[in-house]
Amino acid sequence: MRRRNSGETTFAFAVNDWCKKSSTKRPGQPKSKGFMDKGDWFKRRIGSKQIEDISDQDVKKLVAELRSIKGRTRETIGASGINGYITVYNAVMNHAVHELKMIQSFPRWLKGAEEVREYYPEVSEIGLLINELKTMGFQNPLRADLVAMGFHTQLRNTNARTLRIDEVSRDLNFLSIPARRMKNNRHFERPLNQEAKKIVQRNIERGYALQAKYSWLDPIEHVFVQDSGTVSSIGKPLTQSALVGRSWHVATKRAGLPESFTYHSLRHAGATFLVREGIDLKMVATLLGHSSESSTWRYRHVSTKESQRASELTSGVNL
Repeated sequence: MRRRNSGETTFAFAVNDWCKKSSTKRPGQPKSKGFMDKGDWFKRRIGSKQIEDISDQDVKKLVAELRSIKGRTRETIGASGINGYITVYNAVMNHAVHELKMIQSFPRWLKGAEEVREYYPEVSEIGLLINELKTMGFQNPLRADLVAMGFHTQLRNTNARTLRIDEVSRDLNFLSIPARRMKNNRHFERPLNQEAKKIVQRNIERGYALQAKYSWLDPIEHVFVQDSGTVSSIGKPLTQSALVGRSWHVATKRAGLPESFTYHSLRHAGATFLVREGIDLKMVATLLGHSSESSTWRYRHVSTKESQRASELTSGVNL
């Protein structure tokens, strides 16, 4: 039996024990980095609290703090983001009840209704953004290449922006990204199409040219690196905030894109394009690096060439 105040009756203890367990969706695989990070967030706030003392009032305070957090676009995180934290809280508490036998019940935290993102940009819109970025100079041609890369590979912001040279095959035919760098904590391989190969090769060569120009540079390890700016930034990837900062917002506005357009929109655009071209959802899930097809199910509404042909079957019927 655990003694109160022994350290084994705190919320932090329950979080740590839960994190050691393998993923329920992927038996034998560790919890995703996203879950681990959220667990750490809770530990910093209520980790030292006795788990049996956590109250509805504590939950209300956590809700209020989450609603004030700024997301990647500098706006407060939405219901979807908050629901990710709620998932971890409830999972840890259920673990404390059923596995650790620390408590018999706990304050429930219900998920909120999520706003469905309906905006999936068209190829022409992405082309407008790329053209705007190319005309703006400074680091914006680099941003333009990252936009094109996001569409062609559907990589997430972090994986595209910090893509390492050693994650690209020597013949440029595919990417191989280790599990520790993936959101779902699983090793990911993806073939590169001809346009993506050109983008990767062009940027690797830019890096080599920088290395030759500046003898003081550390060996360049990433594909997409800055070629100007401060001494500490040259040869390094753009930060997440720098990629989608002021220049990004100016370019998207000039291109006529809505405020809801984010780097992640490129992932949606690429996936939508593949589905419209008749690629089945199972293959799209593989290319996106989804752990299950359920994550890809959001693209089920997209009209495909097959559905277009099917709709044409009634066009010759006289009524």
